[in-house]
Amino acid sequence: MTSPTRWQKILYRKQPFPDNYSGGDAQFLKELRKNVSVVHYDYKSAVFGCMNFLTHLDMLTMYFVLFLNILHSNWSPNILYGVFTSTIVFYLFFCKFLTPNVANGKEHARTIVTLFLFAYAFTPVIRTLTTSISTDTIYSTSIITAILSCFFHDYGVKAPVVSYPTSVSSGLSSAIFLLSRLEEDTPTLLLLVVAFTLHAYGAEFRNRLFHTNRIRMAMLFGFGQSADIQIRLSNEETRKVIKSRGDDGNMHDNFLYYDGESVTGTVQVNLKKANHKFEHQGIRIEFIGQIVSEVYYDRGNQQDFISLTRELARPGDLTQNAQFPFEFNNVEKPFETYMGTNVKLRYFLRVTVIRRLTDLTKEIDLVVHALSSYPDNDKSIKMEVGIEDCLHIEFEYNKNKYHLQDVIVGKIYFLLVRIKIKYMEIAILKTEIVGSGPNTFKESETVAKFEIMDGAPVRGESIPIRLFLAGYDLAPSMRDVGKKFSVKYFLNLVLIDEEDRRYFKQQEVTLWRKADKVMRRPGSDEAEEELQTSIPGTQKFTAPAPVEHPKPESPRSDPKSGSTSPDDNSDSS
Repeated sequence: MTSPTRWQKILYRKQPFPDNYSGGDAQFLKELRKNVSVVHYDYKSAVFGCMNFLTHLDMLTMYFVLFLNILHSNWSPNILYGVFTSTIVFYLFFCKFLTPNVANGKEHARTIVTLFLFAYAFTPVIRTLTTSISTDTIYSTSIITAILSCFFHDYGVKAPVVSYPTSVSSGLSSAIFLLSRLEEDTPTLLLLVVAFTLHAYGAEFRNRLFHTNRIRMAMLFGFGQSADIQIRLSNEETRKVIKSRGDDGNMHDNFLYYDGESVTGTVQVNLKKANHKFEHQGIRIEFIGQIVSEVYYDRGNQQDFISLTRELARPGDLTQNAQFPFEFNNVEKPFETYMGTNVKLRYFLRVTVIRRLTDLTKEIDLVVHALSSYPDNDKSIKMEVGIEDCLHIEFEYNKNKYHLQDVIVGKIYFLLVRIKIKYMEIAILKTEIVGSGPNTFKESETVAKFEIMDGAPVRGESIPIRLFLAGYDLAPSMRDVGKKFSVKYFLNLVLIDEEDRRYFKQQEVTLWRKADKVMRRPGSDEAEEELQTSIPGTQKFTAPAPVEHPKPESPRSDPKSGSTSPDDNSDSS
């Protein structure tokens, strides 16, 4: 008696199940996720969120008080200069100590200087912007826009209504309405710069100061026992290490994993003070797959497409160093790690030691590669482009899908040349598409550029192309990843004439990651099984075998009309 066939969640093997079969009711209920968008707040997060909300209200109130006293000349202008200087000092502190990398700090400083110059130029316009509107209307409109800014403000906790652009624009609108009632340009300019710094950088400054650095502040003042957390993965000595770019812009060594591979290891908690009790409210580890948007209108927005949690210890006390094993079995990792300009996709392990005042956290990033396999008989790309009666070229690439270690082979054939071409170059363009609908943001980057011809070609000349991809930091093509972003690659052929006019043609190509070479006998079922099991997460795509049809008799071409006609001796019907 043969055992029943077990259903597997794969596409490359034929199984005796219907196409819409998903493992039965038990498997369906096991993978069913309910209320995935519900955000749970613990007591500590709620307290810090309320504290940030009250801090933001206090800052807005102080700004209104400062404006009213300057308007009615109750305070000396020196107070305004002091507030302006303090704002600049706090901003420099933010750029120096709270910004992840120096490049962002320089970018913020350049932005502040640029906006300061624009504010200086448009201050007279802002001051006389609402002279025909009553003061009561100005004050009421300013308060309404300030409340709207508070509603969309980022308080450092997960909320569905957080919108950085709406919060900043509403806050600046509130300030501009107020400043239109001042009579001098200098106070208007200084208060405008203070308002922009408050609304544009106040949330990030406060969140980084009170959330990211509160653990360091507690340790600095010696509030009780503390500990160091270390995460050790299994088989670190034999596991492959990949260099990837981190948030600070530097390259870091991270361990490589594949789809369906288990993530196991141990968590080591080392106490800093001997013979001191370490109280905690529980220890847990999370495996998280996350998409982070870096677009200006959606900066910092995070979407967790994978979130697995394992409880390591219940609330209690630690009197000595402790070690906790963890295991995430057969973790599904549907996407490849990607660190782009406007979006990032990362996998990481996060250990959290829950405490009353501040939690201790430790994160390590993992690199995930998504492997694929395409048939070798990929069709080539052949196109004819040009300008009527001026230029007519034909370009051909050997295929339209390349793995990351492949070589692009092709040729350019000139059918008609009546313009003086100076040189020709080919470039690889990477395009990131973030968002959807009206909020779609697209940005292209030149990965590589080569000059393949220097001088004017003649009719009938053929230019070969051979471009090696192994020397470039490329990622596979991605389509609608998490309904958030896509990554496309284009081969851009550019011709420049003697008048520096550019003629270009783009052709999209697909890049994919090839699995490591596996030694096997051709045509062996066991070898195919070994290939699928040796590298988890490999997708196999096969094409149907070509069908040969009998070739018809070749027609005779009419040289005048360019069309084909049957043989003269054949009977016409």
